[in-house]
Parts: sequence; structure tokens; C-alpha cells
Amino acid sequence: MLVSFKISNFLSFNREQTFSMVPSLDYKNNFHINSLENVKLLKMGIILGANSSGKSNLLKAIAVGASLIKGDSPNKYKSYFCKLNRENKEKETIFEYSFYINNEFYTYGFSINLASTKFLTEYLLIHDQENDQEKVMLERVSEDNTIENLFTYKFDIGVNIRKKLNKYIKDFENTSKTLFITKVNKDIDLIKSLKDFRNVYTYFKTKINTYFQNQDFKILDLSYTKKENEINNQLSYFDTGIEEIVIEEIKYSIFMNDYSEYIPEINQYIESNEKDEISFSVRIKQELFSIDYQAGNMNVFKILLRHKNADYDFEFSEESDGVRRLFDLLDILLAPEMGSIYLFDELSRSLHPLLIIKFLETVNNNLSDNRVQLVFSTHEASILKESLIRKDEIWFVGKGNDNASKLYSLDIFKLTNKKLIDSYLDGNYGAIPIFFKDEL
Repeated sequence: MLVSFKISNFLSFNREQTFSMVPSLDYKNNFHINSLENVKLLKMGIILGANSSGKSNLLKAIAVGASLIKGDSPNKYKSYFCKLNRENKEKETIFEYSFYINNEFYTYGFSINLASTKFLTEYLLIHDQENDQEKVMLERVSEDNTIENLFTYKFDIGVNIRKKLNKYIKDFENTSKTLFITKVNKDIDLIKSLKDFRNVYTYFKTKINTYFQNQDFKILDLSYTKKENEINNQLSYFDTGIEEIVIEEIKYSIFMNDYSEYIPEINQYIESNEKDEISFSVRIKQELFSIDYQAGNMNVFKILLRHKNADYDFEFSEESDGVRRLFDLLDILLAPEMGSIYLFDELSRSLHPLLIIKFLETVNNNLSDNRVQLVFSTHEASILKESLIRKDEIWFVGKGNDNASKLYSLDIFKLTNKKLIDSYLDGNYGAIPIFFKDEL
């Protein structure tokens, strides 16, 4: 689960900005809280702001940092430095995540010069919960854009593993095109003995789920063949007009031929689960498929939709953007992955405000035992109800005088008797469009 995230010199974010899922001392609406050990974390983070304020860039920063850790090429993000200042092209971009996984709290961060695609620094800290102290486990430093040293500190590992790790570190010296945490997790034999390095990589590989606009390909944990009844119940609950889903088996050879470019990612997903049997779904452009994998065999099913009083079934691509968006939301409602964070850019896109409110109520009421987090951007001010959300769950993104994005929490404001939605729309918290009268 995410504790906090820091970013600097990325797209519209110039100086360092911090996003936190740590609640304030106001424990109203306790069912919005996930309790971990002696730490409490929020279930939701809601990001509000005007168009072009940087809301999407915050979510993109979390996702891009995770992609780089998973081994994505930095070349894809060469132009993602903040272009507001000329000198930013030569400056480092810093990503830092604090998170919880497998009963441990970690802080992992790295810096990269995006323009040159060189990784510069890297560090990993673990929180000693007994003594309430941070212990450094990995430290990588640089000078003048050149990797100088990489240090790993005391681990509970045997002498032979330590020798192998030291050799691995020596071979890694002056490598600026990848991160050590990424590289070491590719060594299957070595990583078995390095629990904390394995935990960190696993968090970024499996616990951060992104749902962005214009995603042509998305793997979803929800199985349409295994949870057909639950899906039909949800479609009825949200008043979609869809009576039921229709599961139509297609030949794998046809699926592979039509979508060959995505087969490697599907195979990688199956391998990463390390199970002989797994069911999941994939959304490819505007088509939806359910896949059952068992002992090397892959069965593929196309998902169609049956509407009330309709003589023919509908293709997924024929549905409205709002209905297709709702199917993304079903992933978190019906297949929540313990300890995961779900990032939605423009959650309310093409959805009725009442449906969004009902969805948020369902998340709060039904997912109390799953320890999942939902972070999303939105323009939908109607959700600003104190009965629905806590004020420390609300974050604003606005532009400063330098036109850079600034991130701040509603929690810094003293609330009045005025309704929250009215205060926001009246501009009391900023992060709204400002309109000027036309001069005649």
C-alpha cells in the first residue's frame, strides 16, 4: 500500500511535490482507513483541479516511475522533464515512494536525467518498527552524471550469498542505463535470498494498477468466466440496461493472429503469477476478452453484452464510453488485489454523478477487509460531501505564478459552515478555472 509519493522536475511539476495517504488526526469516517501494524492509511485519494492543472501528470508520475523500476526503457520519457525552465533539461528528476508490502514499510527512490536517460542515484530504506528508525539497505551515489558507488548494507544472508552479491555489485558499477533493484531481480537464484529487494520489486510489478485514457491494452484481474453471476449483479445494480454478459469462446489461433503484438505481455503476466491455473481478462482497444490458462493451455472467450428487449447481443466496442468505463471499475469491486493501489485518470469520465457516488460508497463499504487504495483525478465536484469522503482524502492541483503545478491537501484549510462543494466552486481552495471578463 502507498504511504507517500514525491516527484520533482516532471512534466508540469517543477519543484518537489509530495502526495500522502497518511490520515490526519481527525478520525471521522474511520471506515475510510486501512490499519497496518501501528500505522493507518487512507483508502482513497481524490485529486481535483482545473483543466491543464497537472492532475493527470501526478498519476502519470506514479505510473512512469513504476514502469522504469520494472525495466521500461527511459528513452520513452526523454521529453518528460519540466520544460518551464531551460536548465531543467540538465537537472535530475526524482521519484520517491514510501509503501507497505509483506508486513514491512519501505522507502525507495531514484533520480534520473530524463533527457540523457541516465540513472544517477538510487536508495532503499526499511522502517524498523520496533525502534521506529529508518535503516539504509541500498545506496547508490553519483557525481557529474556518472555512477560512482553502489553500496548494500547488512542483510541476514549467508557468506556465499554475500560474496555473490558483492561480485554482482562490482559488475554493476558505472551502469547508468538501469536500476540496481531492477537488475538484481532478474537474477532468479540470487534474488531468492534477498527478501527485501524482492519485496520492493514485487510492489511495483504487481501492486500499482493504472487505468488511463487512451490505453490500448490493459490486463484485468477480474475473470469473466469465474465471476459471471457477480458481474451480472453489478451491471443490474448500476442500472446499465445490460441484462447479462455473454461469454463466447473463440479459437486461440485466431486471437493470437489478430492480437499478436500483445501476446508477449499476456504470457509474461501468466508467468509472473507462477500458477498452473489462472483466469483473468484483457481489454484490447475496444474489445474485451476473458482468458483461462491451465497447464499450458489457453482458452480465450470474447465478452458480448445482452441488453433488455434486444434481439441481438452487443459488441463491447458498441457500448458507450461510460459503460466501458464501468467495466474498469468492476475490476476493483470484484477482483481487489490485497495491498494494491488503483490509479484512475478522470474516474468520472462519461459516468453519471450519481453512479460515481454509488461506486465510492460501494468501495468504502465493501472493501474494508481487502486493504486496497483508490486514487483518482476528477472534475466531479458533486462528490464533495462530508458524508462520503474525509477532507484529508482530497488533494488539489493548481498552477502557481511560475505556471508550475502545486499539490496541496484540503486538510490545510479550516472548514466553515458552508457546504464543501460550495466552498470549492466559490474558489476558496483554488484549483478551479478563472474566467476574465472580455474587454470591449
